[in-house]
Amino acid sequence: MHVMCARMNTRKKLFLDLGRQFIVSLAIYVLVFLVLLLLEHYNPALQGQLLQWDKLAFIVGIPASILGTAYVLTIKNPNNYLGFYPGIIMSLLLSWQFYLQGSYDLTLLYIVVFIPFQIVSLVQWRKAVMQPKRQKIDKVVPQFLKARPAVWSAVIGLVLVALDYAVATWIMADDLHRGDWEYNIGIKLASAFTIASSILANFWLIYKKNDAWMCWILYNIASIILFLAMGNMFSVMLFVVCLFVNASAQVAWLRSTAADDWGWVASRERIEQVMHQYMEYLLRRDGRKEDLLIRQEQRLKKQLEKNKKRRESLLTTQNGVQIKFGHIVDVVNERIYDGEIEIRNGKIMAIRETQVPEGAHYILPGFVDSHVHIESTLLMPEHYAHIAVTQGVLSAVTDPHEIANVLGEKGVQLMMDSASKVRMHIAFGIPSCVPTTDLETAGAVLDAHQVAEMMEDDRVFGLAEMMNVPGVLNHDPQVMAKIQAALDLGKQVDGHCPQLTGEDLLAYIAAGVSSDHESSTLAEAQEKLKAGMYILIREGSAACNLDALAPLLKESNDHIMFCSDDKYPDEMILGYIDQMVVRCIRQGLPMWNVLKAACVTPVRHYGLSQGLLQVGDNADFICVHDLVDFYVREAYMDGKCVYRGDIVLDDMMLNHRPTYTLDNDAKCPNHFLATPITPEMIRVPYQENKRLRVIGSHEGSLLTDQLWFQPHVEAGWVISDTQQDVLKMVCYSRHSQSQPQVAFVHGFGFRRGAIASTIGHDSHNIIAVGVDDYEIARAINHLVKIKGGLVVCDGPELIDMELPIAGLISVRNGYQVGKRHCQMKAMTDRLGCKYRSPFMTLAFMPLSVIPELKLTDKGLLDTRTFSFTDIWE
Repeated sequence: MHVMCARMNTRKKLFLDLGRQFIVSLAIYVLVFLVLLLLEHYNPALQGQLLQWDKLAFIVGIPASILGTAYVLTIKNPNNYLGFYPGIIMSLLLSWQFYLQGSYDLTLLYIVVFIPFQIVSLVQWRKAVMQPKRQKIDKVVPQFLKARPAVWSAVIGLVLVALDYAVATWIMADDLHRGDWEYNIGIKLASAFTIASSILANFWLIYKKNDAWMCWILYNIASIILFLAMGNMFSVMLFVVCLFVNASAQVAWLRSTAADDWGWVASRERIEQVMHQYMEYLLRRDGRKEDLLIRQEQRLKKQLEKNKKRRESLLTTQNGVQIKFGHIVDVVNERIYDGEIEIRNGKIMAIRETQVPEGAHYILPGFVDSHVHIESTLLMPEHYAHIAVTQGVLSAVTDPHEIANVLGEKGVQLMMDSASKVRMHIAFGIPSCVPTTDLETAGAVLDAHQVAEMMEDDRVFGLAEMMNVPGVLNHDPQVMAKIQAALDLGKQVDGHCPQLTGEDLLAYIAAGVSSDHESSTLAEAQEKLKAGMYILIREGSAACNLDALAPLLKESNDHIMFCSDDKYPDEMILGYIDQMVVRCIRQGLPMWNVLKAACVTPVRHYGLSQGLLQVGDNADFICVHDLVDFYVREAYMDGKCVYRGDIVLDDMMLNHRPTYTLDNDAKCPNHFLATPITPEMIRVPYQENKRLRVIGSHEGSLLTDQLWFQPHVEAGWVISDTQQDVLKMVCYSRHSQSQPQVAFVHGFGFRRGAIASTIGHDSHNIIAVGVDDYEIARAINHLVKIKGGLVVCDGPELIDMELPIAGLISVRNGYQVGKRHCQMKAMTDRLGCKYRSPFMTLAFMPLSVIPELKLTDKGLLDTRTFSFTDIWE
């Protein structure tokens, strides 16, 4: 019932938003009509001049144009397609205006050319907003959009003039002779430019991220010229008003923008950085958390300075009793009721049904990330926990194999020690594949004996993802010994088996593997479920499988969980496991099935200590505003309020300040032996009559394809081809001194510059991609200089993020790291990158256990045969 009411409220808001536009448009129409009526009434000379039928169309048309343009272009609504509706109304009325004035050729052009185009634009805009996968839309962008809009407005305008002349000559010959030739041509030119600039403006809105302001100004000026030539002074006055409104909107826009590489206008830096998620986030949060990356950090600092008495007043003492009222969401028993929770010594002593105060929260178990590499958030566990609890994630099942592949057992212990300093349930798996394979160079080795010893730690849930599928199927002694060490202690063995099917899948499961998070299709996941595996639905920064696998939740199943695997902190802030829950419920999936996957199943499968809101459990729960948006108001761990109203309150978290510093090697262990390279070291000589073997990368997927392209050659060397989006990629060992390996990749979309990273799964060598050899070498050498991090190069401009801990992790907190990552993402967007998370996608290009082509520090690898291959056919 509560869910139904909330959904009705959401629909009501949408209808009100759409209705409000037409009410405002109607109000403008009535106002203009009354002004004209008064002018005719008090000035007899104007009677019959202003309210003629051939001008009435503009009384509605121009307000609709103003409203539509302002609604789409204003900073407050940069992603809102609803502004197209008034624009289409204006176009219909404009064609009527031409018809009433006898310009039948212009009427025909407007109906045949422009109105259908606007409707198609509306459809494309909605697709782009609802599914922000821009590569599909970018493929259909006409080539003329790559030039400046003013020039091409003129070209399109001349074409339309020629077309208009043909229509007027061969279809409506009599109409051509109204007035002298120059007069007709002047009207035709102005009309053509009006239509042309309108077309360009709409295209720019969709494909060029709101860089449409110049086209709208051209549109208004051309329209003024048109109606001056026609002698229609009323239309001229209205278009002057329209020009003033548009110009004002552009001034406001310009004041909060920076010039981009085209010399026009880029979106505001903050919106450009997180546009695709930030708008969705603001809608979901009802506008309550603007600019979180900065505000959270500021509030955290302020909280440290507040009086300790105030903090203690919000919490209870260890031996005290706390009563919490609310709408109890009992996920285990699938019921919602009003009640109170009695908490004593961190445990739930009783839950009683009773009336609750108005405005009480919904109380439910905390969310669980059932598989995450905390190193991939670029944060230490104590920094990670500060963000996770604000999103209602109270437990995490983590595999520290990223840092283990660099530092070995020392790295795993570093992560465990960090996790022990915060009040969050973090269960560790012992990395099973260090190194993952012998097809790349790692910084450390964990053998079966070391794994067995580490497995005895109480903080360990079992063996982390077993990526060495061939080792399991061929009964490799080291692999089987690691699995047996976990099974002997009654602990879990996590899996990693993308696209594994049939008898091989059954053999893999029979070895003791219980779960998999690599399923990318519904059929693959269903086969694994049927075989008895637990399926972890993943939604990370690079791999996004929720849309494909969500239908699994249509039926009740206690073998499904949610995870992120790899996710950047700025994206965590905008939506974590809570966002997966929201999206599933909005798709109409059963709420109880979704919440069990998010809260209950991982706790039971991994034996976590997190409470499930049952009597006798640990008092771990979250309080949300409703069961539609799941906006987290409070989070409790062991009966203590650790988060409330955008502020982390827990003394354990606040009093512990990390001691990692950039100038303290003991606190920032690393392994880095690489030396600088030269551009000549990554040149590729051309081989005649041969095609280039290219790695095909994809948005939202770790899988790659094998593609073939004709090489782009210059002076006997193969270079990046930006026209075909075939860029040079380099993998360079940082754990040894060796030669860099070179391949080519399709999909990143860079027009210039380069990016590089010391995060390259799983051994974390240097991986780089770029347009020219100099930029790639410069990016790699900068990483050698700072000994680990992320870097973006664009000519003289360079921006980096230092990751001094193992070349994987920052010493900064999550909000600082998130803000920096947003700045780097904005720069990659300006370079033309198509991917939502280019650094995360790049990090998986060396991963030797994911099909189909990968580049390791030893060469180009065909993962189907686990053998190295050549870049030439």
